[in-house]
Amino acid sequence: MQRIKEKLYVTPNDFAAGTDQEAIQRAVAEAVRQEIRRVVIPANNERTGNDYWELDGPIFLPSEITVILDGALIRSKGVAFQNEAVDDPNGRCMGREQRNIFLIGQHGGRIEGLRNSPQIRLFNVYKYRVDGITFCGGGGVQLEFTRNGKLLHLQFRDSLYGISLFEGNRNLIVENIAGTTFQEFILVRGGNGTLLGRDPDIREIILCRMQAQTSGTPAVGLYAGSIKICNLVVRDLTDNTSGGVSVCVGNVSDPGEIRDVTIRGVSSRRCAVETVVACDGMYYTSLHTPDGIPKLVQRKENTRELLDNDETEIILPQFSELSIDTPFLTPNQPEFWAQSDAQTIMNTIAAASERGINHVVIPRWNMRANQPRWDIDETISLPSDMTVELWGCHLRLADFCYCNMFSNSNAYMTEERTSASEQKNIRITGVGDAVLDGGNHNGLLEKTANKNGLPHIVHNVMVLFINVSGVVVENIHICRQRFYGCSFYFCDHGRVSNIDFYSRELVPNLDGVDLRTGTQHFLVENITGTTSDDAVAMNNLSGDCLYNRGVVDKAPASHHILVRNVMADPARWYVVRLLLHDGHTLQDVVVDTVIDASLTEFKKRPQACFNIGFPEYIRVRETELGELARITVRDLYSRSDCMIEIGSRVKDLHIRNGHAHGDGIPAMVTVRIRTEVENLYAKGLFYRPEQKSLYLTQPDKSNSTKPTYKGTLFNLQHFQAKNVVFEDIFADKCQNIAFMTGGGRIDIRNLSVNEYSCTYAESGPDCELNINGVQSPRVKTVVLPLSANEKDS
Repeated sequence: MQRIKEKLYVTPNDFAAGTDQEAIQRAVAEAVRQEIRRVVIPANNERTGNDYWELDGPIFLPSEITVILDGALIRSKGVAFQNEAVDDPNGRCMGREQRNIFLIGQHGGRIEGLRNSPQIRLFNVYKYRVDGITFCGGGGVQLEFTRNGKLLHLQFRDSLYGISLFEGNRNLIVENIAGTTFQEFILVRGGNGTLLGRDPDIREIILCRMQAQTSGTPAVGLYAGSIKICNLVVRDLTDNTSGGVSVCVGNVSDPGEIRDVTIRGVSSRRCAVETVVACDGMYYTSLHTPDGIPKLVQRKENTRELLDNDETEIILPQFSELSIDTPFLTPNQPEFWAQSDAQTIMNTIAAASERGINHVVIPRWNMRANQPRWDIDETISLPSDMTVELWGCHLRLADFCYCNMFSNSNAYMTEERTSASEQKNIRITGVGDAVLDGGNHNGLLEKTANKNGLPHIVHNVMVLFINVSGVVVENIHICRQRFYGCSFYFCDHGRVSNIDFYSRELVPNLDGVDLRTGTQHFLVENITGTTSDDAVAMNNLSGDCLYNRGVVDKAPASHHILVRNVMADPARWYVVRLLLHDGHTLQDVVVDTVIDASLTEFKKRPQACFNIGFPEYIRVRETELGELARITVRDLYSRSDCMIEIGSRVKDLHIRNGHAHGDGIPAMVTVRIRTEVENLYAKGLFYRPEQKSLYLTQPDKSNSTKPTYKGTLFNLQHFQAKNVVFEDIFADKCQNIAFMTGGGRIDIRNLSVNEYSCTYAESGPDCELNINGVQSPRVKTVVLPLSANEKDS
C-alpha cells in the first residue's frame, strides 16, 4: 500500500481480489474515494504473476478519472473500458453527461480484444482524451454523443474498426493514428441513437495524420444514415490498401445529408475519393494516386466540387521525447516542504536541478496540505533543462496574489536581457486531467496596471516565457485565466499542444495562446475550448505590449509559425488572429484547419474566424507592405460575423477552402478588407447562412413568409488592390456580392449564387470589379438575373 500512502496513484496490485477485473474496478473506486483519481495499471500483474490483465467484462469509469496503462497488456473478451452512463437507461439526457475521462498509454500500453466489440466505448461524455494506446484485434474506439474530445497517437493491429463515430459526436480532434483494420479504419455513421436535448448530427470533426490499411473497405467511411455529417476535415491520409476507395462519402441508401466536408492530402494506392450521394460544399485537394487510378469518382452529382493541388508546408522544429525511465522528484517528499505550496514546488525544482535529475512530478494529492489541490501564491520559476509533469493535478492561483502560475527563471531579470541570458529546454506537460486554474480574479487589469501599487498586467499571464529556446507546453486544461493563458516573447523552437481553455467573459483580454514579439519556429496545435478573447493570437507590437520584455540583440521578427487544429469559441473576438505594427515583421505563417465552435444562440457572435491586423495599437507607425507577408490560411469553418477580416497591409496571402455558416442568423460577411493588399489569392469560399445550429433552437416567431436574405460576400472598404483574385465562390441565400471603395482591380471568378434576393455589386470610382469575366459598372446594379417571384416582390 506504499503508493496509496504517497498519494501519487492507485494500482490494482494493491488489492486482493478474485479477478483482474475486480482488482482494477476496486482501484478505480479507491482512487475516487481518496480524491487521487489516477489509476496506473502496470505491466506486471502481481495478483496472478502474469504479464497481462484479463477482463471478463468492462471496467466502468466515473467522471474525473485518469487510467494509465503503464506498459500493461489488457486482454478483454468484450468492451474493456466504458463510462458509467453507457448502459444506464437514465443516462440518455444532457443532465447525466459525464466529464473528464482520460485513458493514457505509456511504455507500450495496449488492449487486446478477443471479440469484435469495441475496446473503449464512451457515451454522453464531455472532455475526454484517449492517447498513446495500441489496440490489438477487437473493435477499437467507439464514440456516441460525445463532445470536446481528442484521440491521439493510437495504433491499431488487425482490429475490426479503428475509430467508430456514431450520432451526436462533435468538437473532436483525431490525430496521429495508424494501423491495420478489417473494416473501415475510421467509420463515421449515423443511425437512430437518441439523447434528450442533444443534436444527433456529427459535426466539427478533424481527422488528420493517419496511416491506414484495410482488407479492401474504405479507410474513411462517411455514412450519414438519417442525420447530417457536416464541418468535417479529413487531412493527411496515407492509405496502403489496394483495390476499392480510400475515402467513401455516403452510401446508396443514405437518407441523411453530407455537407461542407474537406478531404485534403490523400496519398493512396487506389481511388482516393468516391462520392456516392449528392453532397454540398465539398472541397478536395492534393489527392495522390498512381497513374491510371482515378483521384475522384462520383456516382451522383456533387454540387460543390473543387480539385486543387496547391500545398504550402512549413518545416517544424524537432523535439526530444522524455526517457521512459526518467527519475523524478515530487513535492510530496517532506524534505521539500515549506510554508506554501508554491515554495514547496520550487524547492523540489531547485533540488532536481542541483542533482541533475531535471524532472519534477506534481501529483494530484497534496500531502503537505492534505487536499487534492495546490494553491499557488507566487510564480513557479523554471530553470533551463527542466521538465515539470502534472499528474492530473489541480493548481490554483491564490486569492489576492499577482503572479504567473509558471514562468522561466529569467523572465523577470533586472539586468539587460540578451541572447547570452537565453534559457533552453523547458517543458510543462500534463498527464491526464492536469488543470491550471486562475481562481478568483485579483482586480489587475490593463487599465489598473502600474497604478496604486499594482504591478504590470503581464503578472496575470498564466504561463509566461521570455527568451527561451526549446519550450514545450502540452496536455493541459487552463480555466479562469486572469489574462492571457500562455504568452511567449522572443522564444524559438517551441510547441504548444493539446491545450483546452475555459473562461467566461468577465474581464477583458482572456486570450488563449499568444505568440508575441520575436517568436520563431513555433508549432501551436490542437487548441480547444472557450476563451473570452482570441483563442490563438500572433501579436508583434511595441510600446507597453513589449514592456520590459525585450531582448536587446534579437530582432523583433516573428516567422515560421504553424498553427493547426484550432477548434474554439473566442466569445466576441477572433479564433485566430495576426496583429502587427511599428516596423516589426510577421512572415511565413501557416494557419491550417480552424473551426469556430461558438454557440451563437446564447451570445453575440465572434467578430471573425480569422483576422489579420487592426487599425489600433499603433505606437510608432502602421505596418508597411511586405512586413506582414507570406501567409497561408486553409480549411476555415466560421460562424462569426465575418469569416476573414483583414485590417493591416499584407502581401502574399493565400487562402484555401473557407466555409461561412450563419446558423440561422443572417448578415454575415465572407471576406472584409479595409487596407492595402498585394498578391491575394483565395480559392474555394462557401457561404451558407442557414446551417443547423448546435443545440435545438427556438422556433421562428416572425409572421413573415417572405425570404429576407442579407449579408455581403465581399466587403472591401478603403481598399487598395494589386493582383487580388477570388476564385470558386459558392453562395446560398445572400444579398450582396461585393461592395468596394478605394482603388485597384478585383477579379471574382467562377461565382455561383443560389436563392438570392437583390444581388448586386457596388464599386467606387477608382475601382475595377470583374465578376465572372464581366466588368461591373461603378454604380449599384443587379449583376445576376432574379427569379420571377423576386422581380414581383
